Order: sequence, then structure tokens, then C-alpha cells
Amino acid sequence: MKQQVIVAAFISLLLLRPVAGLAETADAGFEAPPIMTATELAPPGLMQSYSHTLTEAVRIEGDGYRAVFDIQSAHGKFLAPGRELLSLRVAELPAIEALSRINKGEAFTEALAKAAKAPLDFVGNLLSSPGATLGNVVGGVGQLVEKTGKVVSSGVIAVSDSVGDLTNTSQQPGEASDETPPPAFINDVFGYNKARRQWAKTLNVDPYTSNPVLRQLLDDAAAATFAGSFAVDSTLGVVAAPVKFVVGFDTDSRDAVWDMSPDDIQSRLEGRLATMGIEGRPARDFFRNRWFTPTLQSGLVAALEKLAEVKGRAAVIDLAAKVRGEARIRSLIAALNLLADYHRQIAPVDTLQAGGAFVMATRKDGEQVAALDADYLFWDATAAELARRPKPAASRGTLLIAGKASARARLEMERAGWVLMESGFR
Repeated sequence: MKQQVIVAAFISLLLLRPVAGLAETADAGFEAPPIMTATELAPPGLMQSYSHTLTEAVRIEGDGYRAVFDIQSAHGKFLAPGRELLSLRVAELPAIEALSRINKGEAFTEALAKAAKAPLDFVGNLLSSPGATLGNVVGGVGQLVEKTGKVVSSGVIAVSDSVGDLTNTSQQPGEASDETPPPAFINDVFGYNKARRQWAKTLNVDPYTSNPVLRQLLDDAAAATFAGSFAVDSTLGVVAAPVKFVVGFDTDSRDAVWDMSPDDIQSRLEGRLATMGIEGRPARDFFRNRWFTPTLQSGLVAALEKLAEVKGRAAVIDLAAKVRGEARIRSLIAALNLLADYHRQIAPVDTLQAGGAFVMATRKDGEQVAALDADYLFWDATAAELARRPKPAASRGTLLIAGKASARARLEMERAGWVLMESGFR
């Protein structure tokens, strides 16, 4: 009988493991989420700098096996769930410092004040010189008219999809997240989003960052430039250290995030998904998930493209439409990239299918491969579920994890017939 591949993406079963700090469960024999050290888990170059230090104690989240790093800086405390977000938050600190210095300048303060009163000035000018004022917005209105057809069409489709959901019980909401949802990055017709992206490009940071301090500073800078005529400070140079905004991000995707509007990025990604045979309702639901910023949308699509000719990629998009929380989304993208590396470098993967707690696949020869963006895998109910998963006779499975595993988790996995490859398989 043809072996069906089970390749999956990040599932909410991870929410069922014991609470951190509890003793090992005697009857089940599981490990409690441990408290570890930053020295053990963080890349050495991220432990401290002139602008930050890491708190040594690091807890491992029950949801996703992620290490939660505590970054202490002059600009506040930042919690980074996972090593990827740790790298991003540390890389963003110079940009925060640069924007903070600019914010204190007299010219910037005046521009920001001008931006705050811009709506009142617009109304006053409209009353006193309606012809000239309306003439100044013709360009923006032209852009709006150009996009009206798409906006109206999208609205009609959204209503149709919502009506269909009333009679379709398979359309279930995603799991909840305790993170703060990102703002809606609409395609403004007058240039505010463009100004924000210009500042982000100058600073070498993600314009859609979830960093609350940097996000506010970018908002202020964009307002000062858009409505206050404050020029983007090109003399800053590249402030932040080069770092990928998401695992697997290439320079083309990065430049698109800086140079293209959210709507244009979506149109571009829709075309790339269509070449994989993913379009219609599944694609629309994916783009409606507000947790996926244009940056994260690009990262997921790029990861799926690396799994060329692999069946079942649409199932990952179905799952992505329901994932809530940036940390979970980043873990999904990172796990897909682990699997894509394995696919290209070790053995071809044949099929993907959503369903399970790990991102999983079956090779062309029938062997199973699982991938997990774990900073530290310990033995718990979710790991045990994977260990019990049926495998073909006389076959061993391969488990790829991005970080490390406890001795107990390694032992139990090997007893169950899984070969562990830590730190990916590098």
C-alpha cells in the first residue's frame, strides 16, 4: 500500500504540556519545562554588547520548546521567545538609538508637531482655497481610483467567504495567542507606509517589526516625514547589523519588503503561490491572517518554494491561515526551512500533509522525517506522541531540531526508532 506522507506544521497540541516550574510528573514520567542559562543557548556574540546584556536564567516555553531570552538595555527590557527573535531584537538596538537621537532634535520635533496638526491645516486650507487644496491630492486620489476595483472585488469575495463559513464547520478559528496582534498594514494611498519603509531601509530593519519601542519610533519618523516634511536621514548609513528578518529570507525578499507596498507584495506572493497550485480560498485565508505581516508572508512562501515539486504544500497554507502569534509563525517557517535543507542536501521529500505537532514529511523511499524549530527539546507528552507515531516496518525516522535535546528526550526518541539530528543537521 502506498505510504502516505505525513508532513505537518505547528499545532496547538504544544499547549497541553506541563506548566514550567512544576516537578517531573511521576505517573507519566515526563520532564517539566526546564530553566536553563543564556550561556548554554544563546550564540556567544549575543550575550552582551555596549548596549545590552542577557539575563542568565532562561525558561523554556511549553508551547514550542522555545527559549525565552530576557534582554536588558538602556531602552527597556525586551523578551525574545526564540533565538531568531533574540538576534533581531539585539540587531534593532542601534536603530532604536539612532531614531532616539533624531527625535531629540529641534527640526524633528517641529516636523512631528506639524504632522500632528496636518489634518486641521487640511480642513482650513480646504475652506480657504478649495481649488488648490483639492489639486494637491489629485495624485493620491488617482492611486485610490486605480486600486478601487481590487478593493471592491476583495470586499465582495470576503463577504462571500464569510457567508460560506456559516454553513461550513470545517472553517475553524486558529489557536489563541497571548501576544499582541500587529496593526493592520493597509496600503495607504498618500505615502505614510512608504515613508515608514524608507526609514526602515535606511536603518536596515524590518518595517513591520513587532518591537514595540522601534515600532513607535518608526511611526513617529514616518509621520514627521509624511506630514511634517522631515527628510529621511540618509546620512545615518546602515545602522543595524545585517540580519535576516526571518529564516530563509533572501535579499530579493528583503528589498521587496522595503520597496513595495503591502498590497503589491501580496499580489506578487499570490502569483508565486499560484505556480504551486495554491489559489482561491486557501490563499485568501492565508493573506487575511493579520499575524502574517508582509515580511512573514514572504518568509513562508519562500520556504515552500524551496520544497519544489513536493506534494501537499497547500496543507501548510491551510494551517498557516489558522496560526496565531509571531513566535509560532516563525517556528513554522524555520521548521520548513530545516526540512527544505534536508530535502536538498540529504534525501528528497515526497509529500507534505498538515496534521500533528511537528512539521513532518515522508521521503520518496517511505522514511519519515520530522522537523522542529526547538531551542531545547525535552521529553513531554508532545514528544512522546511523535515517538509513538507508526513507521514503516524496519524503518527508522529522522527528527531534525534547530537546537539541542535533553538526554532523556534523545534516549526516548532513539528507543522509539528516531534518529536525532541536533542543530539542524549541520
